[in-house]
Amino acid sequence: MTQATPGSIEQILKTGARRTVTREVVDGTSRIVKRFHAPGLFDRTRDRRRALREHDALARLWAQGLPVPRPVALRRREGRWELVLEDLGAAVSLDDALEGKVPWPAPPLRIAASLGKLLADLVAGDVRHGDLHAGNVLVDEQARVYLIDLAYVRIGVQVAATPLLVGCAAGLRERDPAGFRARALAAFRRASGLALDADTLEHQARERRKKVVSRRVARYWRESGALRLVEAGGVRGLLAHDLAEERLAELDRDDPPQGYVAVRATSLQHLARRWERAARCCMHRLPCERPVALIHAPRPRAVLEAPTLEPATARATSTALARTLGSIHDRGLRLEGQARDLGLAPDGSVWIGGGDLEPHPAIDDLGWVRAWFERLELRPDEAALAAFLGANRGTRRDGERIAKAWMNHG
Repeated sequence: MTQATPGSIEQILKTGARRTVTREVVDGTSRIVKRFHAPGLFDRTRDRRRALREHDALARLWAQGLPVPRPVALRRREGRWELVLEDLGAAVSLDDALEGKVPWPAPPLRIAASLGKLLADLVAGDVRHGDLHAGNVLVDEQARVYLIDLAYVRIGVQVAATPLLVGCAAGLRERDPAGFRARALAAFRRASGLALDADTLEHQARERRKKVVSRRVARYWRESGALRLVEAGGVRGLLAHDLAEERLAELDRDDPPQGYVAVRATSLQHLARRWERAARCCMHRLPCERPVALIHAPRPRAVLEAPTLEPATARATSTALARTLGSIHDRGLRLEGQARDLGLAPDGSVWIGGGDLEPHPAIDDLGWVRAWFERLELRPDEAALAAFLGANRGTRRDGERIAKAWMNHG
């Protein structure tokens, strides 16, 4: 076990039930410290093994020249195991850049090329990360990418290229800048020499994303990364992390503050349906109410955040409708409902306020889209087609098929 002199904590970077990541400074040198602190007595006995496994994986990969932070030390302090790593300085989480929480440190397409090259290196080096997503990738101002959080990494295990790329694309496809996935795939092809079909990968990524979202809707019914359990002012329930605790009592009203909608549990089935639809839309980044509070007591109710909407039939434009329908179609879904299920936001965008989201994998089946134009008595003109294509994030071939189907539906 290598030791390192503890320094003063400068910044808490990440906290969780099992691990805390901080930045500490020793003699003017900044380092990253990952402390393992599983809550249960039985789990706590595994902390040493987890820390040692990640330390050894980092050491091996760093020695092989793969972009990972260099392990500095493995130590035990205050009864807890800690992994000390080099500080990568201004590198930021790819997830934070995608979410707009931090500026892109370098042009996104340069980062995409670096990411594609890294994925090719993982395949060539038989390295399976085990938990590869945008939150476990750091990027810096030189467009370099680094892998972190290697607790589940396996080295010397053959890695199939297609599942790796599909998994990464599924996590990126609804929020990455235009051309990002295409640039990453091109870089992967150059580095690996593998000729993978972009349309096949995109279709599989879309289907994977739908399955992930369907599974993760459960997060909105319990304490999770989406909501936390709060009890304040005699009210108990789940509340979005970005809202202060005292907001829970303010939202527990039949007439909540402006910008929020209360759904009373007159029918638990209706409440669950609306809550889950909003959760799915949020995870798919579709224009819809955001689920912010699920109140358990004293009276069960759901609270959703949304601007004041007027009926879409009032003055929605064909381009605004096409943009929303295009986003739904891009997710491999279709919306079934009535004209009243769409609303118009103050900025002119069309929001989903009702109806049912159903799976719809057929790229060139636009019958449901035409039905919505007819319900709202709008014309699917060329501007609407451009808006619909702009909302679709698939391949160029997908766009050509959509345009042809659009013209056929006339």
